[in-house]
Amino acid sequence: MSERRNAGRLDFGALRHAIEGGDPDSMLEFFADDAVVRVQGGGAVSFEVEGKAEVAKYLRAVHARPAVHRVENEVLAEGRIHFEESCEYPDGARAVVATTLEVREGEISRQVDLVVGRDGPTRREGRETGGEV
Repeated sequence: MSERRNAGRLDFGALRHAIEGGDPDSMLEFFADDAVVRVQGGGAVSFEVEGKAEVAKYLRAVHARPAVHRVENEVLAEGRIHFEESCEYPDGARAVVATTLEVREGEISRQVDLVVGRDGPTRREGRETGGEV
């Protein structure tokens, strides 16, 4: 069993650290092999990726652009996590993404990202409280 999971629970503190550190490979360790990620809103075309390999491509693309990522306002419940991720880019662009994770057996089975705010010179988007879910 991965160190990221403990007795079937996801280590949210470690996930937060990976997101805020911009480390897509560490983030990927939290996803189930059959995970689905859906991105909606913000004037962008909504899309969905399925499977860990496609999730990896998505996470690497998001974090290829330098940015400061902050995880805020998290709510941890049985089988579900909600948080907001604010992203600030060197060119002044900003984005806020509301994320909901569905957790099954300590792994993310589904992630839904809703782009709720974006401003700045570009329209591109990106992405230590401990706790377990």
